[in-house]
Amino acid sequence: MKSHDAYAMLRLGRGRTPRRDRLTESSLWPDTPVELVIMLLLESGILSVVDMRRVHLLHSEGRLDKDTDSALMVFLVTMFIHLAEGNVRLHYRYGPILRGAVNKALAALRTRAETETESDAERFIRQFRKHESTIQSTLEELVDRFNTRRPLYPLVSNDADAPRPIVRIGDHYYFQRYYRAERDIIASTALRLDNTAVSYPEDILREIVHEVHVGRGLFRGDTPVTFHPRQQAAAALALLNRTSVISGGPGTGKTSVALQILRCHLRLWPDLTAEQIALTAPTGRAAARMHESIQSSLRGLERRLADANIDKKQHDNIIRDLSLGVIEGQTVHRLLRYSPSTATFHYNENRPLPHRLVVVDEVSMLDVALFSQLLAALRPATTLVLLGDRNQLPSVEAGAVLGDFTDAFYGADDASLTAKRRALLNRIIPDPLGPEIVYKSPHRLRDAMIVLTHSYRSVPALALVGAKINRADMSAVDDILAAEPVYPERNTWPAPLESAGDGPAHGHGCFPVKTSLDRQESPEAVVRSWIKRNYIEHAYAREFIEGRRARLYRAYDYRTTIEKCVSSLNSSDPSACAGVLEPEQAAYAREVFAYLEQACILCFVKQGPFGTQALNRLARNYVRPLFDPMGPYNYYHGMPLIITRNAHATRLYNGDIGVILKVNTAYYGMFRRGDAFRLLPIHRLPAFEPAFAMTVHKSQGSEFDTVLLVVPEGGGPLMTREILYTGLTRARLFAAVTASRESLEECMRRSIKRDSGIREFVDGTGI
Repeated sequence: MKSHDAYAMLRLGRGRTPRRDRLTESSLWPDTPVELVIMLLLESGILSVVDMRRVHLLHSEGRLDKDTDSALMVFLVTMFIHLAEGNVRLHYRYGPILRGAVNKALAALRTRAETETESDAERFIRQFRKHESTIQSTLEELVDRFNTRRPLYPLVSNDADAPRPIVRIGDHYYFQRYYRAERDIIASTALRLDNTAVSYPEDILREIVHEVHVGRGLFRGDTPVTFHPRQQAAAALALLNRTSVISGGPGTGKTSVALQILRCHLRLWPDLTAEQIALTAPTGRAAARMHESIQSSLRGLERRLADANIDKKQHDNIIRDLSLGVIEGQTVHRLLRYSPSTATFHYNENRPLPHRLVVVDEVSMLDVALFSQLLAALRPATTLVLLGDRNQLPSVEAGAVLGDFTDAFYGADDASLTAKRRALLNRIIPDPLGPEIVYKSPHRLRDAMIVLTHSYRSVPALALVGAKINRADMSAVDDILAAEPVYPERNTWPAPLESAGDGPAHGHGCFPVKTSLDRQESPEAVVRSWIKRNYIEHAYAREFIEGRRARLYRAYDYRTTIEKCVSSLNSSDPSACAGVLEPEQAAYAREVFAYLEQACILCFVKQGPFGTQALNRLARNYVRPLFDPMGPYNYYHGMPLIITRNAHATRLYNGDIGVILKVNTAYYGMFRRGDAFRLLPIHRLPAFEPAFAMTVHKSQGSEFDTVLLVVPEGGGPLMTREILYTGLTRARLFAAVTASRESLEECMRRSIKRDSGIREFVDGTGI
């Protein structure tokens, strides 16, 4: 925000006419220290314009003084800043939180001042430093004044059920909406955990778990899938509990466990049908990936029907297993039938979901408000399975449900079970759990939680760096920067071949990107080289097919692959078959999407020289002249895209990945849902963005063979271990990182910690 915009925002809230001319040194200083702090927060982006408008609205309704009430103003500003950072509640001694926000604002302005001469940012810093002691003492006084006068404010109540926007519960302030969501989660979770014992004979459970895990289990190609004891225990735990939580990093087999849980329940409940099972996730992309993963595993299972050695019971069980393929992954909003026009859910506590088994993936992305709605819509007897990676980025909105549930169990041994439950599981599962899994401290979710620790997919170098990031081990920075570098100007990108070992020769691991250009000038060179290597060069595709023949069966560059797909479509009218592709057309479409899943540029931010908007523009300027020189400016033939808004009418959802194709002179978006592909005219698509580059937040639920992670300078609060870990672990084979040592160290020093009462509930110190 420009300084005059921040000034206008502040003055409009006070009923004054803002100045139109650019602020001068003399006019920049506001009337009070509070006004300077608010302008500082607005100018830096720590406080959004939308939240400032909300502050003004609440302040005008609840102030005690006729003209101004600085204590209330400071309190409301702090509440909204804290909420924007994902916290559900604010401690009544919120002075340190406000000071922390001010320090973040100053740091952001300092970064801006380094690249601007005589900037507004520099003037803000000078004015603040000049009056810093007065500002700090004033803020402390206002915090104390608000707490002293709190009973007089009509906005705040001690009664959680009072019709007030803010409630004080114990030592914390909540916005009413979030307190009710947290309270409902705690009540529902307590009820479900108390109702956790499901009594089935051990011999029946043992027979079921052994059948789906040993000898007659899943196959990857012709090789039987081997399940780690913790995976076996996770599947068995879901048979014993009404609620189970399964957390693990990338490649630990969470979706494989999900399928095993479904297969076990089909055997445990003979009358269970696919219609009574729900597969859901916070985003459309995450839901689609779960569905695709399950379908892929079922295809391997289907081949076993030709095995002459299976008996009738085994044959019938496989037939039932294959019925799971019709279950479509869907977003939580779609599952609950959210209505945007009324902001209500069709399914709720008065109209529960009909499903007997609900599996939720990517739970780390669920905020408290949506999770409370999901729990409210479940029947008491419904089995709930929660899957996710606690180390990933939490939800964009308030709360960190998975982190609150599981943090206590992450340690040296990742223990989560009582000795009694371990003994029971060892009588059921094929391979025993070791004693290290026994958790000896009280915890509400003990015996309802498993941490998966064995990674099947991530290459050793990536897994090692990811583990160090989670431990806040600063040597992770050296591991990234000391590796053999990639030089984009020489086009020395590793070829991601699936051979043993790590390092550039094998295309495995984590590599720094180095260029002779200035840091601010390097994005264009890096993006051009990345696009050339991954989408333009024929040689890369040949190398790639040699290494991954089982997954891909083409030796064409991206443009040739696109044209082959379009040639198969030009002979038909896409609208004549509701856009659904024929099998031969789908084979070409599958190759196009294999390219889309091959590589991606991931950014921390949308704006700025290191953001998705700038990098997608650079990609467009390079690709469009080659693919579609006469096409539209904002979209073009061959452009990957990501949907940014749910559209139930077209069954496209936020996070869905597609590609723009020019078919018979018209433009279409092509999308994948499981094994099916369809085309939609460009005018029917909901809001979308180019997807050569996407934010790390948007990439959650996705995986790519190779990732280019672009770490900005001075990213402020976004620079955390969680975003660095999430970005790196989207890569299956290698991640190239363009970052300075300072920016990586800044990420390593900061972790996301969100305040809520759920953690106190589950660890036994709260309600």
